[in-house]
Amino acid sequence: MFKHKYNDLLTNYEIREYEKKQHREGPLSLLHEAVKQKRDVFINLRSNRKVVAGVVAYDKHMNMVLERAIEIYREKGGGGQNRERKLGTMFLRGDNVVVIVLL
Repeated sequence: MFKHKYNDLLTNYEIREYEKKQHREGPLSLLHEAVKQKRDVFINLRSNRKVVAGVVAYDKHMNMVLERAIEIYREKGGGGQNRERKLGTMFLRGDNVVVIVLL
């Protein structure tokens, strides 16, 4: 949106610099740090499932490519115990994300 709305007023360089600044200082800065420092993140999903993984790449919609992903969920039957499932490398669509915590 930013690119199309202000394309006549800003150069391509200024647009790229603005987008870089948003990734360093805005809400996406947490994902930027996770990729840069190779740290894992804890992600709470809309389905109330959780994922612990390393972030390989992300975009402005919080879509992510994750590695070493482990899904944590609660079984409906059997006393409601927490279970884990190894997912490996995966793509996570950003509209499923509720909270991200840097570990």
